[in-house]
Amino acid sequence: MGVMIESLPTIQVIVGVISIISSFILCTKYLLNRFEKKLESRVNDAITNNETISKLNYEFSRNGGYSTIKDQVTRIYESIVKVESRQDLQLSHNPMPTFECDSVGKCVRTNQAMIDLFGAKNKHELVGHGWMNFITTDFKINVEDTFNDAISSGQLELVMAFPIRNRANGSEFFVELNLNIKRKKTEPYEPIIMQGAIIKKEQTL
Repeated sequence: MGVMIESLPTIQVIVGVISIISSFILCTKYLLNRFEKKLESRVNDAITNNETISKLNYEFSRNGGYSTIKDQVTRIYESIVKVESRQDLQLSHNPMPTFECDSVGKCVRTNQAMIDLFGAKNKHELVGHGWMNFITTDFKINVEDTFNDAISSGQLELVMAFPIRNRANGSEFFVELNLNIKRKKTEPYEPIIMQGAIIKKEQTL
């Protein structure tokens, strides 16, 4: 009986050690399981990405012989440049003062007739700047408000009449502007580009 009492602490130690070892094993299994899942996920992602890139390269190689994404992007850029050059050419051949602007009225494209009417030195005085800066002071605020209302209300066309001042010689013209507002075909139908043309002009005295 005395031997059993004396060995009790030893048994408790052994049980404690076994408990610690069991906890360590369970913890190790849990960490290994997490690591295995992360590794599997990374491998699957890598396989998916490789398959996607392979499909893209295959599609690009079928479309005009382009075998890499870089080549395809270059081709798209060249196409955009060609389209913009064609649009510039169309504007330049238009005898009416014509321009294109964004939703805040900043010019992105114009023609020589518009440059001459406004008395600008070159297109750079218009492109990148607001076309409404050429409107005489008394009318500018009203035109800006009308323009902004048309953009926010969803209009597709706007006709305005107002005076402008030629910067080169100081002469003033009363003009009528026809503005076509191109919008996205899906909601919220945000404006993409505005195309404006001076359809009538009369010099004021």
